Amino acid sequence: MPHGVCVLASITLPDANITELNLSGCNMDASSLGTLLGAMLQKQTVTSLDVSGQPLKAAGMQELTKCLRLNRKLQVLRARNISTPSDSRSEMLEFSKAVDTNMSLSELDLRGNRVHHIIKERLRRTMEEKRSIVPLPLDLKHTFLLCNRRLPHHMQLPEVMCVEVSSLFSDGAGSPLVLIFQYCALSRKLLLDEDTEDALHEPMVPPRQQLGRWADGEEDSDSEMGSMISDSDDEWG
Repeated sequence: MPHGVCVLASITLPDANITELNLSGCNMDASSLGTLLGAMLQKQTVTSLDVSGQPLKAAGMQELTKCLRLNRKLQVLRARNISTPSDSRSEMLEFSKAVDTNMSLSELDLRGNRVHHIIKERLRRTMEEKRSIVPLPLDLKHTFLLCNRRLPHHMQLPEVMCVEVSSLFSDGAGSPLVLIFQYCALSRKLLLDEDTEDALHEPMVPPRQQLGRWADGEEDSDSEMGSMISDSDDEWG
């Protein structure tokens, strides 16, 4: 493990309030990334993470998947040129599932990687159609309120005072601030390379089936691939 990453994870992150972390091209492996992400989960202050330019591969994707399932603060993830395994069904499908359930990630950059077109479709469906926005982070709402209070009195938006959270939107329905916080959100951005190789459109099949195909010289049908992905979609909803 790179010494700098170890120090960052064990000493710097627990004692600091870092919001942006750029670790691109620092020769991290998947084990180092796992240690770093574990420290980030202990103290969730990082909102932007860049781990581009290092061969994290399948194991690295597994660590990012675990982080996205548990992290509620990360808004930007840049993972360019990390040698994502385009022929590995399980890691990439699990990653796309984690993105689907994550409610804070607003920007995902996977450019420079070989991402299978089916995974691209799943990611686009999540970030551009199914959930194209994410709620505005709480710290931004606090900042908005503080700025509002610093304005001259005649320019301030009226706040709702002494209202229970459960009845906020009923008792405070006439407040501009309530309406702003009810509908404001962050737009999601997905950055992917366009398909440039026909290999990315080949059916994704488990390694055992791949070996059998190579040995026998036979190819799996597209219908089998469609059935396999449909089963996965049914399982995950």
